[in-house]
Amino acid sequence: MASGYAAQVIAGLNAERVAQQAGTLSRPGIDARVRVMFNPTLDPINTMIPGLVAAILMISLMAIMSQAVVRERESGTLEQMFVTPIRPTEYLIGKVTPYALLACAQMALVAAVGILWFRVPFNGNFWVVLLGLGLFMLTSIGMGLLVSLVSKTRHQAQQAVMFLMIPMMILSGFVFPIESMPAAIQPLSALLPLTHALIVLRGAFVKGSDLASLAQPMLALTAFAVLIFGSAVLATRRRLTE
Repeated sequence: MASGYAAQVIAGLNAERVAQQAGTLSRPGIDARVRVMFNPTLDPINTMIPGLVAAILMISLMAIMSQAVVRERESGTLEQMFVTPIRPTEYLIGKVTPYALLACAQMALVAAVGILWFRVPFNGNFWVVLLGLGLFMLTSIGMGLLVSLVSKTRHQAQQAVMFLMIPMMILSGFVFPIESMPAAIQPLSALLPLTHALIVLRGAFVKGSDLASLAQPMLALTAFAVLIFGSAVLATRRRLTE
């Protein structure tokens, strides 16, 4: 749409130049050509696959971690855990580690399929992507733990996760570009961890951005990880020691 408007403006300008010079203009005037710096083929899969890596990580971790504590509370095994000599830190490590490894395997599978099968170019730094995904992983684990702690039943935890994930998927830029959203809604996207994870992944895959170029979303992911994961750890330790 923007390209069409630009073409009309340039065509009108060229027509005015020809009219002003009484048809003596030998050159065609302004010859505007669009050159796409990143993703020159305009293939949407090149931005969709990196977004899927972050989305699958968030969905899997939040869905699984939201059931971690509430499931044991419903079955009564949480009370039995209290009488054992296990420490709250050991309990947290035992809960988080298997799911984190599973999420890492899912991310690696999706990224491998995207790069090898769908030929999505990877122009960035592997360690930058790993750092961003690690921070986003801690944030997703923290959100799932907080949901599990405040929920009384597994069904309630599932509903809470859906209530959180749907706005994040819509407002983060995963489905719709943030620039096309109403101006009043766009600032809300900055409050979502998925938004910054998408910027890191798409910037690394498509643009080849380095750590300095991604400093702002990285700092935002660090703040989310410290705040959300730290709150979840403190709340879980408090619940286990009560």
